[in-house]
Amino acid sequence: MDYGERLKEIIDESGLSPAEVARRIGVTPANISQLTAKSYPLLRKIELICKAIDKDVWEFFIDKKELSKIYNIPEEYLNLVKTIQEFEPQIRYELLELFERQIELLINYKQKEINQ
Repeated sequence: MDYGERLKEIIDESGLSPAEVARRIGVTPANISQLTAKSYPLLRKIELICKAIDKDVWEFFIDKKELSKIYNIPEEYLNLVKTIQEFEPQIRYELLELFERQIELLINYKQKEINQ
């Protein structure tokens, strides 16, 4: 993996300009350009940029397609999980309870179909 190229990708995906990312981490746009041109930017700089664009550092190293393959789930489910992570803890808890009830109902329904 070319980490400089990956850095450029996640900045592009963020919808922020390199100049805005530079402003958020306190460097010049030229510094961002230098970092994205390097094969191995410093981990600390990667962490700063990830924080500035609201990404977890692991998302720099493993993109959604790779993660989707690892967990064998569709990429859009990962998007749903990311959205849920942004909710307040109480809302996440309530959603979890709702999902669990719906899954239980679905399983019971499918079992009744099989038994008929």
